[in-house]
Amino acid sequence: MTTIFAYWANGDYSIINATSLYDLFWQLDREGNPYSPSLRILPTGFAMEICNDSKKLPRIINAPHDCSISVSQYPKLSILKMEKAIENHTKDHDEQRIWFRQKTIKQTFKLTNSK
Repeated sequence: MTTIFAYWANGDYSIINATSLYDLFWQLDREGNPYSPSLRILPTGFAMEICNDSKKLPRIINAPHDCSISVSQYPKLSILKMEKAIENHTKDHDEQRIWFRQKTIKQTFKLTNSK
């Protein structure tokens, strides 16, 4: 399971736990256009520090290191880029379906960034 921070254009944000790209897509679709939010992969064992200024993104406190880092510093995730990486990786539709539904988000993210 991967924890994703989704920052929407209207300033709202969501924290989503998803196992696959398919799972992430449909969870985002429940809230709006799944291609529109800025997505970040959060570390395991994190805590969130929310400031009173609504224009600032929350800060993530990484438990093992106890350091506070802006959420914008974490790896950026793009559903569109991940979909294209899968299509470039294989033209076989059955294998593409496996990547969308069974591979973890982190596995697909690595495929996206391996080029």
